[in-house]
Amino acid sequence: MSLAVFYASALIWAFLCVLVAIVAGAAAGSRTSHWKRGLAGLLVGAAFGVILSALISVVGAVTFFLISVLPAPVDRYALYLTGILLSVTAAALAGLAVGLLERRSAAIVRRCVIVGVAFGLVLGIANAAVAPVWMNAFIPALEAVGIGRWSAPSVGVATMVSGVIVDLALAVVAFRLVRRKWGTAPPAANAGTC
Repeated sequence: MSLAVFYASALIWAFLCVLVAIVAGAAAGSRTSHWKRGLAGLLVGAAFGVILSALISVVGAVTFFLISVLPAPVDRYALYLTGILLSVTAAALAGLAVGLLERRSAAIVRRCVIVGVAFGLVLGIANAAVAPVWMNAFIPALEAVGIGRWSAPSVGVATMVSGVIVDLALAVVAFRLVRRKWGTAPPAANAGTC
């Protein structure tokens, strides 16, 4: 497999895990800076992407398994389900890394992991929906109003840019929601849970 595939996979997963780390870190309060949380997510995501590229045959086997066990109308979504499962797994690892970075209590680690899993699930579903929306809604609508046919590279770039915008918007919303719920809580060190 080419190095470009490893780099691309590492960059994609690093981006997602940085977002997850910052959102999950909001559940831990304000003890650690966003930069440190982002760095933890970056390292976890890059490692996850490289390992995933090396184990691409395993991903294919999981997708094939889902195709074989899902009922006929649903089996065509097996690739999307695999992507969602991978997103949740990467997010759980990023949340765990941030929770361990806080070094405060098992409850904080658990909270970071839960927030990471929940946000990873949201990102996975959103990213799985971007391509079908472009293919089945946006492109036909653009062609209907007279904008010419889109080439495959143009569709790919538009889908990737849309995915990044959606991910960033979801991260902002999730960060605010999580911070509103837990960000104002007193640090665990003050509560005697070091």
